[in-house]
Amino acid sequence: MTDALTSDQVEALIEGLCSAFWNKRPFRDFLRRAGVSENDLHASFSHPTKREFLCWLFRRYEATPGGRQIMRDIAVALTAKTVFPDLQPDQIKVAKIAIDTLKSLYPSAGLRTQQPPVSAAMPTGPATPKVDIAKHKSALDALLPSIGTAPGGRAFEGWFVSLANDCGMKARARYSTQTRELDGSIEVDHAVYLLELKFTSDKSDAPAVGDFLSKVGGHAAGTVGLFVGMMGFTKNAVDVASRAGSPVFLMDGVHIYRVLHGSIGLSDLI
Repeated sequence: MTDALTSDQVEALIEGLCSAFWNKRPFRDFLRRAGVSENDLHASFSHPTKREFLCWLFRRYEATPGGRQIMRDIAVALTAKTVFPDLQPDQIKVAKIAIDTLKSLYPSAGLRTQQPPVSAAMPTGPATPKVDIAKHKSALDALLPSIGTAPGGRAFEGWFVSLANDCGMKARARYSTQTRELDGSIEVDHAVYLLELKFTSDKSDAPAVGDFLSKVGGHAAGTVGLFVGMMGFTKNAVDVASRAGSPVFLMDGVHIYRVLHGSIGLSDLI
């Protein structure tokens, strides 16, 4: 029988995980490799922060011997982590301090040993796509003079779908349902987002966001939407999208250029 974990061990594990990862995709990939099930990982989409998700997850895992063993396996894997690709130098220092604390609370004795690394000769699954970010940046830069025009708007829709597909996501161009026309859709970590893509010369306003909310609300429960407004959003538009229970997320040109400058991947940003 797996012994119970102390509150210090649980809190140190949560702190270590939150410190070692900034983006949710590598965070979920790490937990998946440590033994967390796909069903449990999917629940991370309903929790706004990594910390809230971990508190929910570990409350369940602490209740069973198998769950406690997975927590120990996560601790073993985390104490062996030496590379932090999505952290800044000051964040790496914090992460290493948290991991040192974790090492003192999870002695290796009695912990399940990690599986040996996969042989280089064995298949490891599809590789992460290599994205020509410079090509997409040049294409968007070339579109900017046409911002605020109908042809520019249609070209921007095609550009965004092309970027998403090159980034390894399943993106669909403009399509119509029986009652609505949508600018497209995108799949990120098995979650599908309906798209609204605005290439206007002014900030997107509250009525535009409200109309998109209605479109999203007309679909099945749990449907979410991504509103991309190149020039940003008015305060009232942000207020509309920020109401409790809103299924709509906002992205603006600043976010897009973070991707195009290589600061973050598109799926991680979303």
